[in-house]
Amino acid sequence: MNMAERNMATNQSYQSDTHTHSVYAPGRLLATLASWFNLTTDRSLSKRLQLSPQVLRGIRSGAIAITPSLLILMAEAAGKTVDELRELLGERRRKARMTCYGRQAMRPALA
Repeated sequence: MNMAERNMATNQSYQSDTHTHSVYAPGRLLATLASWFNLTTDRSLSKRLQLSPQVLRGIRSGAIAITPSLLILMAEAAGKTVDELRELLGERRRKARMTCYGRQAMRPALA
């Protein structure tokens, strides 16, 4: 299935949910980004977003979560706000929190 067919299927599956976007749907977000950029394949979308095709595949399958940093990257590439993308995504949390991987990640490396 190519990107255009996937976009149509995604849009049809969420057609009844177009106003509220209450269902978490990363596929809908990727399909909308592709349509904004006039792209037809995940490979071209991955190049536009400067992500690997495997990351997009993982996002579509649900194996990779869309993190706040990914949303920021997508928003900057699309010229949209993070809130607009979160609405498309179906994100319902009031705040998006950046995660920290423990205190070790915050400490400078010792030489």
